[in-house]
Amino acid sequence: MKLSALILFLFLAANASAGTVVVDRGFRNISLGPHIEYLRDPACILNIDDIRGGSQLDRSGQPLRWLKSRKDSLGFGFSTAAYWVRFRVRNNSNGAIECYLNQNYALISHIDCYVDDGIALTHMMTGHSYRFAQRPMNYRTFVFPITVKPRGDVTCYLRFRTDSALIVDLDLYSPGVFNFMHDQESAFLWMFYGILLVMLLYHLILFFSMRDIGYLYYMMSIAAMLFLAMGLNGISYQHLWPENPWWERYNNPVMIGLTYAFFLQFGRYYIDLKKQMPRADIAVRILIVLGLAAGLSTLIIQNYRFSIVTTTAITLISMVYSLYLLVILTFIKKSRTARSFLIAVGILILGVILYILKTYGLIPENLVTSYSMQAGWVAMVILLSLGLADRMNMMRHQVEETQKKYIHIIDSSNDIIFNLDGQLHFAAVNRAIKKLLGYEPEEVLSTAFLDYIDRRAEKDGEMFRQIYREYLSGLGKDKTTITFRSDFKAKYGSEPVTLSVKLDYVESEGKANIFGTASPVTDDILLDLMETERQVYYTDNNFSHAELLTQRLIRNLGKHLDQGSVLSVKTGLLEIIINSIEHGNLDIQFNEKSGTGAGHEYLQFVRERRKDSLYSEKRVKIEYSLTPAMVAYRITDEGKGFDHRSYMAMTADNVNRDLLTHGRGLIIARKSFDVMTFNEKGNQVTLIKYFQGHAGEEPIF
Repeated sequence: MKLSALILFLFLAANASAGTVVVDRGFRNISLGPHIEYLRDPACILNIDDIRGGSQLDRSGQPLRWLKSRKDSLGFGFSTAAYWVRFRVRNNSNGAIECYLNQNYALISHIDCYVDDGIALTHMMTGHSYRFAQRPMNYRTFVFPITVKPRGDVTCYLRFRTDSALIVDLDLYSPGVFNFMHDQESAFLWMFYGILLVMLLYHLILFFSMRDIGYLYYMMSIAAMLFLAMGLNGISYQHLWPENPWWERYNNPVMIGLTYAFFLQFGRYYIDLKKQMPRADIAVRILIVLGLAAGLSTLIIQNYRFSIVTTTAITLISMVYSLYLLVILTFIKKSRTARSFLIAVGILILGVILYILKTYGLIPENLVTSYSMQAGWVAMVILLSLGLADRMNMMRHQVEETQKKYIHIIDSSNDIIFNLDGQLHFAAVNRAIKKLLGYEPEEVLSTAFLDYIDRRAEKDGEMFRQIYREYLSGLGKDKTTITFRSDFKAKYGSEPVTLSVKLDYVESEGKANIFGTASPVTDDILLDLMETERQVYYTDNNFSHAELLTQRLIRNLGKHLDQGSVLSVKTGLLEIIINSIEHGNLDIQFNEKSGTGAGHEYLQFVRERRKDSLYSEKRVKIEYSLTPAMVAYRITDEGKGFDHRSYMAMTADNVNRDLLTHGRGLIIARKSFDVMTFNEKGNQVTLIKYFQGHAGEEPIF
């Protein structure tokens, strides 16, 4: 009896300073933060015997002092020291009570748990540096089963040491409450992962269906984000690679680097940063490279602490700089896409900041701070997905508007512009056919193109047969271009109309189509005598007047160029004049054009703009020079000019890929002329088309 009492006295004396929590049959769960004491071991030399003895001195000879916790969780940041924690559990009931001790933060390398019941000392060892199967319980965080005897006490000691940030967040659960909490928490996490997975698959489908590189960037950022989230929560180690502690150790810094590198790349594409802020785009590209390098170098350096600090620092710099750019683009440049991106990224940044502050121990860990980054990710992914859909709708609307603009230009053209199907029947034709031949566009649809050629002037119908033969043998097979001059039947009157025709093969959706133009032949008797021609023209801001002027400016090119080249010059020249009116003199911005609607609404908007006193007096000046060597045009508007350098760097592939409608005119003009140059301001363009054997000569205006 005396011996038992002595043992009990020594046990109580040794643990007199440990915080005590009391459990009974009605016990559910207790947050242990306010009940624990902790001890810092900077040299990592203390063992359980030293801790239980309570007399160990530090390196300066001072006694080790236990500190009382007053928080629900303790954050020690990144530290090379080991930390000890102790507390006591007392059972006031007459039956044994089983408890689950849960360390909620899943990213700790080494945890030693000692349970002292006064008779035996139980040791459990875990951490993400050990195989998952070595954990005391199969759970994403670190859970230790503890049994307290009736009317008994146990003292728990935990030693923590980790390369990551150290957060001590301990809770004591009854088995029933823990299982309920586990079910609720798992449902929340898998719902979160499910949202990311659905978004990933959704954008994967969009990428393969639309071939838009933006969806690929976004998909890759979501994939990296998903792996990062599962790693931070301990789910990936539990379900994906439980036998690979090496990858569990380095998964997070790798995924942090990849997540933000892919996301920054997507952001560049989403807001078209290269066009809007070229210098800032260079800085963002540097941050992307640094993020990728920091993440992937983890696998080479294999220093977790260095890698996680580096990737976190680059992430913070990237977020701050991105926020700065988005604010400028939203409030100064009034970018609609930047505004939606700013809202989404702002929510994410708030979540990330809360999580990082929690990780470094600057704010307490709770439900909000623990899952703030995941919540920010979900909100951002959903908002940006909606933004992408809106962007695509806007682009589609802009394409429709551009199509209607071109339809208007085509319908106002003095040339017959038409499409033929594989049987050489009219599939579409503009209204110029009524002006030149007297036929309504509707009455020639589905009729044979060759039926309108007047064969009375042909010997034995040779021209008819030649055209048909060339179509069969060349146009459809070799995809060549056919140009010819022929007489066409007029609906009214006996005299045929001479037209110059150009036919091009076009294949769309597996079907053969012929795109054609037919221009009136205006033989000028002075043309053969004319060597040079110079003129200066001024036009108002009427699109139809621009079309008429263009007809005059190309009238005398037939002596030097084939009909196909003449048509190409006409198309490019008209594009430049229209742009000078639209975006130069009238100062119609891209967002204004998008907001007016399509077709009639836009033309009404242009008419009202022409009446405005700010624009009504402005004119476009066209200087024209024709020599035996070249034809040259210099077009000057009275607008503010524009950044022509970024547009001149565009290609047709860029335009089609990015679904941009602005910039197409410049690309068309560049393909039509040998030389295309702008003045510094961007309100004057010089176009030169050289005739054969005269390349390089300077124009004379």
